[in-house]
Amino acid sequence: MTTLASKKNQTLDPFTPETVRMIFNNFQDLASYHVRIGVGTLSTSPQYKSYNLLVDTGSDLTWLQCDGCRTHHCFKSVDEPFPSSASSYKPLPCRNHPLCEADCEGAFCAIIRTYGDGHTTVQGVLASETFSFESSTGPPCSRELVRDLVFGCNMDNTGVAFDKDGNQMYGILGLGFGSRSFVTLLQSAGQSDGRFSYCFRLEPQAGPTSSFLKFGADIVEKPDLSVTALRKYNDASSYYGIEAVFSAMGEAIVRKIPSRFPPLEPCYEVVNKQAFTGYPWITFHFDNNADLNLEYGATFFVVENESGNMEFCLAVRPELDNHGLNSIGAFQQINSRFIYDTKGFKLFFGPENSFESS
Repeated sequence: MTTLASKKNQTLDPFTPETVRMIFNNFQDLASYHVRIGVGTLSTSPQYKSYNLLVDTGSDLTWLQCDGCRTHHCFKSVDEPFPSSASSYKPLPCRNHPLCEADCEGAFCAIIRTYGDGHTTVQGVLASETFSFESSTGPPCSRELVRDLVFGCNMDNTGVAFDKDGNQMYGILGLGFGSRSFVTLLQSAGQSDGRFSYCFRLEPQAGPTSSFLKFGADIVEKPDLSVTALRKYNDASSYYGIEAVFSAMGEAIVRKIPSRFPPLEPCYEVVNKQAFTGYPWITFHFDNNADLNLEYGATFFVVENESGNMEFCLAVRPELDNHGLNSIGAFQQINSRFIYDTKGFKLFFGPENSFESS
């Protein structure tokens, strides 16, 4: 059940949008895209805690840091841990819920998740809560509510990449395959139909038109998009798998130089501006003759050096100990529309100007 809450009086109004829509930001790190959500039902004003969650199509668990971390390990953040005393907070009972696996923390369902980098491990309990989102479809200053969403209330978090002073991130919105995935949970509520879509922009803040993470009926069908198959990797619930071949073409008057931005490499300096005909271009070839052509802004990190010459590095880093898998990062997806159909196991994509669309 989804309703709208007014920021002004914090009461619930009878309104049921077809699905939620979230505004993207990438204010903290280059090509790391976040959504801001409200969690909980509190006696304070506002009646929820707001947090920034990293959008991740490579994992299926949505989680944030809870107040139990005070007795274990909290990562650094400008936000306070989520209070598990919220009235709508409900920890899942151990082995007595379809989303609970074998592990338990006392009487409750426990979670332990180690990510592909081999360094990040989060632990806590599975719980359900009310999630709220700034509405883009309802009355002004209103919020869309989704009740009883299952998430990880984490209490021991080590090796988290955003564990640093001034960090504004507080968890992950997991969109991967799996029964715990946010898109799957919205599907159970009749709000996603197993589909989500986005078009990333490079600029750090939402402009006059915002870029949204969309679900279900909110996604505009576009007949000119390429389509390829989505696959599960070894039946894993975390990853969307696609088969691709990497190719690069183009010529330029450049010289190879040591990287000033490790681990990004190779790097080049343009030594003859007049003869420089443009950056090399890259295409990913997918099954079903579907090609993803990357513009140079989504391929290279470009700076001007002390001599006034342009330097550019391939914006790709080596994948360490990731079971032989390669990842297409958010930076490479800039100015392209992606639509994931997790029920039909299809990925649709094509070029799109992120500032002329939402």
